[in-house]
Parts: sequence; C-alpha cells; structure tokens
Amino acid sequence: DIEPSGIFAAPGSDPITLGEIGGRIIFATASYTGLPPVWSTDGTPEGTFPLPAVCSEYCDSRAAWVGTSPHQLFFLLRSGFGAGHTRIFATDGSVSGTVETVLPPDLAVAVSQPDGVSSFLILDERLLFQGSHPGPGYTLFSTGGSFAPLENLASSRAQFQLAALGDRVLAFSPSFLYGNSTEIRSTDGTPSGTLLIATVGDLQDVELATSGGSVVYFQGTGPGGVELWRSDGTSEGTFPISNLPDPNAQILAIRSFTDGVVATFRDVTMGTEVLISGGTIATTRIATSTGFDGSFEDSWSPDRFVALGSVALIIGSDGLRNTLLYSVPLASGPLVQLTDLCQPHCQGEVWIRRLGARAVFPVQRPGGPELWATEGSTSSTRKIADFCDLPCDGQLRPIASDGERLLFAAPGEHGSFWMTSGTIADTFSITDSSPASVTAPVGSASNRWAESGLGVAFPGRDAAHGAELWIGSLASRTSNLILDLNTTVPRNGRRFGAGTGGSANFILRDDSGLQYRVWHIDSPFDAVTLVEGLALPAIETYGPNDQLYA
Repeated sequence: DIEPSGIFAAPGSDPITLGEIGGRIIFATASYTGLPPVWSTDGTPEGTFPLPAVCSEYCDSRAAWVGTSPHQLFFLLRSGFGAGHTRIFATDGSVSGTVETVLPPDLAVAVSQPDGVSSFLILDERLLFQGSHPGPGYTLFSTGGSFAPLENLASSRAQFQLAALGDRVLAFSPSFLYGNSTEIRSTDGTPSGTLLIATVGDLQDVELATSGGSVVYFQGTGPGGVELWRSDGTSEGTFPISNLPDPNAQILAIRSFTDGVVATFRDVTMGTEVLISGGTIATTRIATSTGFDGSFEDSWSPDRFVALGSVALIIGSDGLRNTLLYSVPLASGPLVQLTDLCQPHCQGEVWIRRLGARAVFPVQRPGGPELWATEGSTSSTRKIADFCDLPCDGQLRPIASDGERLLFAAPGEHGSFWMTSGTIADTFSITDSSPASVTAPVGSASNRWAESGLGVAFPGRDAAHGAELWIGSLASRTSNLILDLNTTVPRNGRRFGAGTGGSANFILRDDSGLQYRVWHIDSPFDAVTLVEGLALPAIETYGPNDQLYA
C-alpha cells in the first residue's frame, strides 16, 4: 500500500510484498543491514533469489511498489539520508529482466501528493512519473523499463495530477504562462502523443474521478464561479457541465459511476447539496433542491459509495453527527435517507458492498452489530442478521467478495466467519471450529488477504493461543483452519503472504526469530507444506504483532 503521507515506510519492519509478476512474488526487506533489498520467489528454494537492485551507498528504507504493467513490475529504492536519491527499477521477476531507469542528475522524484493523489500511473508498458530539478518546476516523464527509454513529456510550475483515461492519461498542471490557469494535457506516454487540449481556471485542489475509463470529471473555475467539468481526452469533449448556483460554493467530492457522476458541494446559503449528472448539461441536476444539513466529506472511498442499478448509495452524516445511509436516484428524484448506521457516531469501520442487485452494510446498535441489506429503496432496507444473543462489542469486517457473496468476520457466540449474498436465508456462519475459539481478524489484517480463484486465505486469532491461518471458499461456502501459526512462530512473530495463480505463499518467522520460512498452499487449498531449505534472514521488528499481510 502507498500511504497518503508518503510512499516510503519506516525502516526496521518485516518484509513486504511488492506484487506479483509472471507467477512470481516480488518482496522487499529493510536493507540497512546490508542484505539484498528486493527478492523474487516462486515458492521453492531454487526459485528464490535476490534481484540486482541495490543502493549505491545504502538504502534508508525498503523498496516501494509504484505500478505493475502487463509484463513488468516497477519499484523504487532510495539511497542516502533525508531526501536522498530515488532510483526506479522494472522487473519481470528474473535477474536478467531487472533493469534500472537512468534518471537525469539531481532529479528529485515526486513520490506523493496531498490527499493521497498518486504521482505514478501505468499506461500499457510505461510508467508515468514526475520529478523536479533544483529550482522551480516539475517535469512529467515516462519510462518503459525493458521496453522503452526514459522520455520527457511536459513541464509545469507545480506537480501534475494524473488521471487514467482508457489508453491515455490526462495530466493537469498549473500554467507557466497564464497566472492561475490550469493546463490539461492528454498523453499516450510518448512526447509526440502528448497534446495540450484545454486551459481552464484554477482547479482548487481538485479530486479527479473516472467513469467507465472513458471520461474524467473535475472541478474548474469559470466566469460565474466554480464549475463541474468533464473531459474525454479531446478538446471538443472537454467542457463544463454545471455552474454551481453560489459563486462561492465549494465542491467537496466527486465520484463517478458507469454513466455519469455524483458530486457534493457546500452552498453558503443552502448547506451541503448533492449534484447528479449523466455527463452533459442536459442531464445535470441538484438532487437536494432544498439544501441538506449534512456532511459527505468522508463518503467517497470505495467503502462508502456504490452505484446500485438506478440509484447511488452514499454513507454520510447529518448535523448531529449521526452516520446515515442515503439513496440518490441517478435519473430524477430527491435524495432519500434509508437508515441510520450508528448514533451518535460510529466506532471503527463503516462500509457498504454491492452483491448483485443488493448492497449490504453493517449497522451498530446497543446490543451489538447487525448486518443490513437494501435494493436502494426505503421499503427494501432491512436487517438480515445479528450476531449477539447478549449485548456485545465488536465490528463486522469484510474479508473478500466475488460480487455475489461476501465473506466477513463478526463477533458473538455464533461463529466468527460468515458468508452472505444479501438475504436472510443466505446469511450463515461458516466457521468449522468451536465458535468461542476464534475472534475477528487482528487490526489492519482484516483487509489483508491472498486470493486464488474463489479461495481466500485470511488471518484469524485463537483467544487462548494467538494467530491462525484460515482458508474460506466462496464457491463451496465453507472455511477451514489450515495452519496454527503459533505452533511454528512465537506469539510476537509477524508474517505476510501473497497469492499467485492457483497457489499462495506465506512468509513467516520461525521459532528462533532469526530467519523466515515460506509456507506454500496449492489450490483448492487442501495442502499446506513448508518449503524446506528456504530461509530468509530476519530483521528486528517493531509495531503491531500477529498480523498476516497479503
């Protein structure tokens, strides 16, 4: 994961998975110990080796993944203290297929932007990134690793914001020539294919959203104030679709669906409002015509918004800090409150998942968590399961979904791992052990899982002994405890894993704490074997324990 505050993690932590390429797992270790920083494995001793990606002096952090193209995985290494020197590598998983992109001298690669906006994008076999030389301005580059050389695409007086658009990328940047104006370029990753398509007013910390890969929506400023814009990557297809009624209005967030966009904005006189558009001026309307005393600032992660048929479902809050679920018709009609999720405010995760024609979401009540489902209307919104005979604490945590079923963890007396398709009859526990012996996945590990086909590997925790590894099948609707990690690693050991094709590899520390061992699982996950002879040097670890990383 690329953290919003920066791409480099602190040194001194366990190996992390950079990704999978060509049936191989690429992972990184903290290399300040002088050990090779990046490794490749296929889950066998002979197929595990370090890649020729080393720091010229020393690495002050682990390698960081920035993108995966069809045939290459791109990652960064940084040498030296402070800003240091960032180096870009591409690999196909082999020693000979690992190459470094030679960067211009004194180039500082931009590794993050405010609000978690990525500075990197993959376009076919190219990685787009940006950097700055001493002095003002940034340059947008592309590199194809083994397939194409480093090329200079465009320059700007500040960082570019990048948005994927099918087989092209839109690059937004402040203009060198026209004051607060913003230039929009469309590029295919080559200098000749990089075109200036429009110049608009200051974008004011825009949030970009793509719709079906063919349209980008963004905020602009025109003569009448703030506007909602759209672009299909051409000059004629880049234009405003809505002038907000208040010239001092501020767009809070933009989220697209298959055929249009939903945006929220704050009107000085009317409060928070919701705008719906099909991508043209004629199909743009305000769904909250009387204003709405609420907040949607935090409602635009994938966990808080789904498009469900003819409606958009949004998790927001009202003026009393109650967290609520709303339905917004995409064609016509007002915003409707479906139910409250928790009062006065939620503790822990709030999420919503689409399962076919329904969406499911957790509701927190004094007696414990409940699972609800909706088809987008008030009459179809109802509770489908609760998990505590007596009042209990805890959260429902999603683990994996194939779009029709959801595997999730729950507290209570009736088992920890459950499956649902969004109905009462099809919501049930799949825990194959004593219900009291397993609790929900630990900490951030609840969303870290390795998937192979319809099998999902996920962590559990035994109340008496500690971490366990479970396998759940969305197809057969079962789960099985396949590995008690604490028979192999001490309670404070940490481990991670990654799936590749029809198998998964999990790397964990052994009893001695001095080396890592690899466990290999073959689909359909009915066999777990220790890869003998494969030992990776261990390093000192800090932070939360008993976590499984995928």
